[in-house]
Amino acid sequence: MDLVFVQSDVFEVAENMRQRFDGYPDVLEHVDCVNKDLQCDKEGWLLDNTLGIRTEREIHAELEGATIYRRMYQKTRESLNASGHQKAYSFIGSSNYTIWFKFTKHRIE
Repeated sequence: MDLVFVQSDVFEVAENMRQRFDGYPDVLEHVDCVNKDLQCDKEGWLLDNTLGIRTEREIHAELEGATIYRRMYQKTRESLNASGHQKAYSFIGSSNYTIWFKFTKHRIE
C-alpha cells in the first residue's frame, strides 16, 4: 500500500499541504475514507501519528502544548497513466517547503 503522510504544528503549513493533496482526488484519497478505524477530529485531521515514529519536532511541539495537524493519503487505483505505469507528481508548497513523491512498486521515494 502506497501512503503519503504529512504533518505540521503550524496550521497554515498543514492547511496548505492538505489543500494541495486534497486537490488530486484521482491520485490520492484520505485514509479515513479507506479505514474507518482511524480517528480524525471533526475537521479531518488525524488525531495520532499512525506511523509509530515521532519526529523530534513533533515531540517538542506536543510537550509545549501545540496541536499537530496530520493527514495521510493512500494512492488510488486511478493513479496509473494510460500505459499502466505509475504517475509521478511534484507539489510545490511555498517558498518554505516542497513536497514531492513518486510512487514505485514497493515504496514512495
